[in-house]
Amino acid sequence: MIRKLQEPDIDQVADVWLDTNLKAHDFIPAQYWKDNFESVKKMLLQSEVYVYENETTHNIDGFLGLSANYIAGIFVRSNVQRYRKTAAGLCQGKKRASDTKRISKKCKSR
Repeated sequence: MIRKLQEPDIDQVADVWLDTNLKAHDFIPAQYWKDNFESVKKMLLQSEVYVYENETTHNIDGFLGLSANYIAGIFVRSNVQRYRKTAAGLCQGKKRASDTKRISKKCKSR
């Protein structure tokens, strides 16, 4: 299910952010990402963020952030990346949630 980020989601979302950045940017010292962890949590709560919540496990398996007229970033939990369902859901399956109509338009334009 695609929905807007809620405050109780922030720990899971921040964990996805940290894990994906550590793996995708292994050329940057891990401490950099860890040092910015708490400030990123605060920024995420102030941003336009949509999460993909697995309807079976109720885990946040991915999220994306919007900035003005573009997708600022897409983050998918590493253990579900192979399924492609999470990333595809973020760009195709969000028609179910009324808050996510803008995401559909942005994904189609990419």
